[in-house]
Formats: sequence, structure tokens, C-alpha cells
Amino acid sequence: MITQRYKTTEIINLFMIDKLVVFYDRKMRTQMKQPPILFDHYQLFYMAEGSMTFQLGEKECTVREHQGLLVPPNTPFHVLERSETAFVNVHGFMCRGDLLLPLCNQPLILSADERNLLKELGKEGKQCFERITTGNEVGCKLRPGITRGRLQALKNKLEIFFIKLIESRLEPHPTTGRGTVADSVHDYLTAHVADRVTLSQIAEHLSLSITYIKREFSKKYGRGIIDYLLDMKIERAKQLLKETTLNFTQIAGYLSFESEAHFSKTFSKRTGQSPSQYCKNKNNIGQ
Repeated sequence: MITQRYKTTEIINLFMIDKLVVFYDRKMRTQMKQPPILFDHYQLFYMAEGSMTFQLGEKECTVREHQGLLVPPNTPFHVLERSETAFVNVHGFMCRGDLLLPLCNQPLILSADERNLLKELGKEGKQCFERITTGNEVGCKLRPGITRGRLQALKNKLEIFFIKLIESRLEPHPTTGRGTVADSVHDYLTAHVADRVTLSQIAEHLSLSITYIKREFSKKYGRGIIDYLLDMKIERAKQLLKETTLNFTQIAGYLSFESEAHFSKTFSKRTGQSPSQYCKNKNNIGQ
């Protein structure tokens, strides 16, 4: 008997949703007199009708009809204003990984396909869960008769929705048809700029030796691969500092630095200023 060996492709989970917390829709009320609310899970709001202005920490964010808003765990927020017709779908969940953080605390302009997927999620979620309004517990509880398979399907749909957002908004699309080894390495770095990348991973991905990819990359770009990757990470950090409300610790985690101190040290070394100085310098806004 001959055993046929096939080349395999490793699948890396970008993030993984562990728990589903809430699925409901409601007409929202202004909460100006109430203290900020703090949740230990992600909350995804979809503005089905009307508009709302949220206070997210020190930032105000207005979400208009057919837009979304993702609020990360442990972010103080409350509603400042709402239109008379404000009607929102709420999806709450817990997940591992920091890849969703750059999507948070800003209006999400959704395509028609993304809106339809959210509507399906809302409908399926309400069929699986019912909201708890009395007693000591808050949130939602599972309806009788809901199978584990149906729950996993709901979780998978939610993950697919966020994968679509990540690919369309955060992950640059590698150029296809580029033939050189150096360009293949560059495409890999671009697609994995937020990851902790090693030369062994790149070499294995391209089925080439480490020595060869280092030599070919240096010929074209005049630099080492990891040195180039660090500059790419810092450029992404600049983008996140300008376009999101993520703090330094969150950015360091998202970009796979060992610690906030390591991130700050690398940022200072490669830009000539600390992340704090970069944020304060108004001349950096257009850079």
C-alpha cells in the first residue's frame, strides 16, 4: 500500500469568539443622567433606524442609520443624544485576540452585504436567545431546545462578519502575480504586519531556505527582513494613533510587541519621538 502525502496549509485563527452574551434589538433612550456603563465584553451596535451619539471614554462618536459601532470590553460609555426613531440591534460577545481593537470606537460604514449579514445575525440571535429583564441576572438566556450546532453556526456567522471587516478595512491585499522572492516576502510581511513573524515561518510558507530569502530580500530592499517589518509595524502604529482611540498598551498588543515599553522604545528609535510626543505634534496629522 502506498501512502500519498499531500502538502497542507496551516490555518491560523485571526481571533476566536469564546462566548455569546447578548442578541437583542430595542428603541434606545437617552442616558445623560446615568453614569457611564462598563461591560466586560465586546458590544456591536447596528443602527437599524435613526442615529445616536455615544460618549466613549473621552471621545464622542455619532452613529448614523445603517452604520455600526464596536465597543471593546471595559470601555466606559453612555448615550448623549438620540433621534426620536433610534432603533438599534445589539450583539454582545467575548473573544480572544486583539485583532478587533482597531475597528472599535468609530462609526463603521457597512456595505449592503455586511448590513444583510448583520440583519441575519440579529434575526438568528433573537431566535436563539431571550432577554432577561428580571431577577439578579442581566443579559440573555438560551431559549429551550437550541442545539449546540445552531449555537456554533451563530458564532461562526459572527466571526465571518468580522473577518470581512478586517480584510476590507485593516489587512492590505497582497499584490498577485509578482514573481520575485523578495516581493513574495514583502507580501507576507504586509499580510502579517500585526503578527509576531519569524524568518522560519516565512521560509516555510515559501518553501525556501532562510538564507535564500534573506539574501534575495536584501538585494531588492537593502535591509533585513525583520528590520523592515518593524518599520511596517511603526507605520501601522502611526495610522492607529491618528485614526482610532486605542491606547498605547492596546496598540502594542495588536502589533505583537512584547510590552508597551518595547513598543514605545521601538517607536522612539525609528521616529525620533515617543508615541506621546507623536500624538501631541499637530504636524503629524497629515503624515
